[in-house]
Amino acid sequence: MMEYEMFKALVADSFLDYLPQEFQGYSVEISPVNKVNQKLDGMKLTPPGDGGTKVALTVYVDHMYKEYLGGESFKAVMEHCAESIRDIYKNIPDAVTNPSFSNAEEKIIMALINTQQNRELLENIPHREFFDLSIVYRLVTGIDDGVIYSVLLNNAHAEQLGMSEGQMYEAAMENTWKVLPPVVKSMDDVIRGVFVSEGMPEELEMAGAVMPPCNMYVVTNERNVNGAVSMLYEEKIHEIAEGIGENLYVLPSSIHEVIVVPASMGSPEEMAEIVTDINMGQVELGERLSNQVYHYDKDLRKMELATDTPNKRLDRVVAESPMAYGKGQAR
Repeated sequence: MMEYEMFKALVADSFLDYLPQEFQGYSVEISPVNKVNQKLDGMKLTPPGDGGTKVALTVYVDHMYKEYLGGESFKAVMEHCAESIRDIYKNIPDAVTNPSFSNAEEKIIMALINTQQNRELLENIPHREFFDLSIVYRLVTGIDDGVIYSVLLNNAHAEQLGMSEGQMYEAAMENTWKVLPPVVKSMDDVIRGVFVSEGMPEELEMAGAVMPPCNMYVVTNERNVNGAVSMLYEEKIHEIAEGIGENLYVLPSSIHEVIVVPASMGSPEEMAEIVTDINMGQVELGERLSNQVYHYDKDLRKMELATDTPNKRLDRVVAESPMAYGKGQAR
């Protein structure tokens, strides 16, 4: 079994050998890449003669090594990755690899990531803090067969676009609502959908096969991708509070969704303990959002940070310096 560094070097030296002739002029470079919540070794494949106008395809050696550790041979891992790359280049729309920055104000959408976990990434991208989270911006580069392709906007992109962070925020608030509309689902419907997807007939619901009704809701978007940012649309949260008739806790389930529950369900500390346990045990590192819990006041129509748990990072690494949290809205 190869150690990781040897594996990485061998991948860099031999990967082109597993690709067809049309890829032989490509350059291969492996370097650290800041991704959400983690730093990965990205292998970038750049076509010959590219003057920087195309988005180079990047695959992550860490993921390849995980397959190798799982029992796949080195050859099988390389062949699987090469096949995936061939399929991507064959099927990916040209607009994705050659993104247009024209009319960017109509294409910018937003997502939420954890601030403490992504300090290094945030140094190089426009963002806006929202409690212990940060709003970041993505440019939609194409929509093909219902799939939305986008790239994370960095400071260089912002300068190229001539847009301030404030302008990006205003555009993203409007565009995200249009491109990825917020969706509120009752937990009853979510559970029912799981049962049906696993082959249980819907008729069994009448026989008591489904849990009794509960006042828990999932807030996401219609594609369930980066849907946690839907919590920024306060009117959706307020509708839930009005329906339940009390204040709420907002639990960050992942970057894709949040779960909203009545404040009477328990203390914020109890809720935060549940969130942390689920994060560490069931959610992939790259999809974790926060170990904190947020409180929504129905009458004041205001959200605030309800907890200050010590484990603010999402990878169990102790932060070098503590964060100071305010209780303001996005600013």
